[in-house]
Amino acid sequence: QRRFEDAHKTLDRVEKALPKADDKAKIRYLLERGRVFNSSGNTDDARPLFLQAYDLALKSKEDPYAVDAAHMMAIVEPTEKQLQWNLKALALAEDSQDERARNWNGSLYNNIGWTYFDQRQYEDALAMFEKALEFREEQGDPASIRIAKWGVAKALRMMDHTEEALEMQEELLQEFEAAGQTSGDVYEEIGECLIVMDREQEAQEWF
Repeated sequence: QRRFEDAHKTLDRVEKALPKADDKAKIRYLLERGRVFNSSGNTDDARPLFLQAYDLALKSKEDPYAVDAAHMMAIVEPTEKQLQWNLKALALAEDSQDERARNWNGSLYNNIGWTYFDQRQYEDALAMFEKALEFREEQGDPASIRIAKWGVAKALRMMDHTEEALEMQEELLQEFEAAGQTSGDVYEEIGECLIVMDREQEAQEWF
């Protein structure tokens, strides 16, 4: 609700009870206090809280919260450090025996994929997007699967596999229509593929 002052007041009450609390409660407090700071634009105060949460979660073997904390560190750190933290989070999630930690894999594959994509490392991006797609297919949620497919197809287009990318986007279009939905992102990517294939008149209709 963006009621940051009220959130801090509630957390002040939690903080007073922490001496009698277990590590899980302390970790969750640190994460939430950090999120309130981060959401209100105060990353400098958020960063040390996420780092404390990460260290305590590792020490306590609370894998889901360690992954969460590493993920939040990736959000508040400068661009050059974001990938390092996301990869730490992914290593924890992939190796964990805790299903709640492993459930982070889909989001992390996607986030890391886009980091590589923004760095124009398209092969690495594609590898992550394909892992994200495989993970989402295992979970079986159609909406998440469509998002993952779109990332794979976009990476393929950037690697000059245009026909394959177009075929995937056209299949996605059919899936959206079958679900009674539309996607401007799919329309745009179909247009981009057609431009590359010198079919500019067709592309205009999609744009």
